[in-house]
Amino acid sequence: MTNRDGSLVPSRTVLKEGKLCYVSSSTADGPFVAPVPFAYSGGRVWFTMSRTSDAVRSWREGNFAAALVRYGYWAVSLVGVVRIHDVLDPSTWVGTGLDLRGVAAAGAAYAAKNRMFFRGRGGFPLGWMPPGRVFVEFAVHGAVVIDTASGEVGNWSGRPWVRRLVSHPTFRASKRGEDPLARLPVDVASAVGGRGDAAVALASDEVLVVVPARWSRGGTSLYAAASRRVLELAAGGPVLRAAMAVNGGPSWRAKDMAGILVRGEGDLHDLKALGSGARSASARVAATGASGDGAVLLKLTPGRLSWWRGTDVAGGR
Repeated sequence: MTNRDGSLVPSRTVLKEGKLCYVSSSTADGPFVAPVPFAYSGGRVWFTMSRTSDAVRSWREGNFAAALVRYGYWAVSLVGVVRIHDVLDPSTWVGTGLDLRGVAAAGAAYAAKNRMFFRGRGGFPLGWMPPGRVFVEFAVHGAVVIDTASGEVGNWSGRPWVRRLVSHPTFRASKRGEDPLARLPVDVASAVGGRGDAAVALASDEVLVVVPARWSRGGTSLYAAASRRVLELAAGGPVLRAAMAVNGGPSWRAKDMAGILVRGEGDLHDLKALGSGARSASARVAATGASGDGAVLLKLTPGRLSWWRGTDVAGGR
């Protein structure tokens, strides 16, 4: 894909300049997705995660992963496999030893890039660096560049990918019940707000993918909207296992971060395919701030809510 001036936008540029990586795994409770500081080194994405996080537990059983990185109005959606490097787990030592130089270079790149992330906390907290957390190596098997302003999607590099979307024929908004974010701490709720940018992980029988979207609150559900081209990457529907991560806070600093992870069931509603409820769905898309032209609405019925404040996490990350 190209910039507004016609210059190319390689995925490598986004990966080098992006600040946070939204990483995702498939778990028994559906997809997990959360933002983490990262580094791009040796053609791979590297980050640390808690040993007890749902993602790490799932990766010890199966190593497929997906991720999303933003830079300006560009985003790159990634799929690939992970390798865990854990100084406390002997089963990972052979893999680390075989690529010791690459792991060491990645660790140095991670520390150099993210020193400002932890500024104001007296340096890197032990809990966010090995051995406090595991070091995760993400080998990219496929990448696609997305223009979040226009909703245009480039071609997958590295592997062919199915693009398909199945929509419900009708839409009905949820109006009764408790606000799914009502139980958030006041400061986290304030940082998250009521709408904005989100990273949405979608899992079908064939695909796990993370895509950029706009989100908003509405009744007992949360809503996310993106172009049809973007949501076609999920290759399924009309019901998908879904997770949405929203990261608030005034700046890219660990001490200022606050956000939520909502996991549940996602229902796809293509505005152009709806037989009834199109006006109501269009209003929900408008509430997110997304463009209504060619938009698809995802209605997320929450089943589990986690939140984070700074480097403190409720629910595991």
